[in-house]
Amino acid sequence: MRPLVHISVTAGLLILHALSASAEEFLYKQTGKYLGWKIPENKFRVCEGPVMPIENGRIEKTSDKCRKTPPPGPSVHWSGTLAFANFDTGIVRIVGDDGNSIDLYLASDSESWPILKRLTKGATVRAFGPVPGRADTVVIESVPTVK
Repeated sequence: MRPLVHISVTAGLLILHALSASAEEFLYKQTGKYLGWKIPENKFRVCEGPVMPIENGRIEKTSDKCRKTPPPGPSVHWSGTLAFANFDTGIVRIVGDDGNSIDLYLASDSESWPILKRLTKGATVRAFGPVPGRADTVVIESVPTVK
């Protein structure tokens, strides 16, 4: 299922919402099938919280939900400057005001990628996701001016 994308401009902010029936995915490995979310560094966060390497596993979309789903709305929030977005791996890096960076996974088949591809490094953004390491919504607060 391809996610739907809702784009809105509110108070001068461009908001990209990657909407889908379910953010959860299955990780299939020789050791079993796991429900959760793909996150950066080729890892997978299982519903109950543990993080495991994907290694030779494969990720598939699903409509299944974790028994303990995150609370309604985004449960994790990051803000800062867009350092880069790797469209092959789905990784977005945000550098906070404190200089620390975070890598977030945004599904590479998300229809929000064409818009993100047009952004330049240095855009001020906020990202929201269901679990640490996963972004489902990106808010673009400002774009650097070209001199």
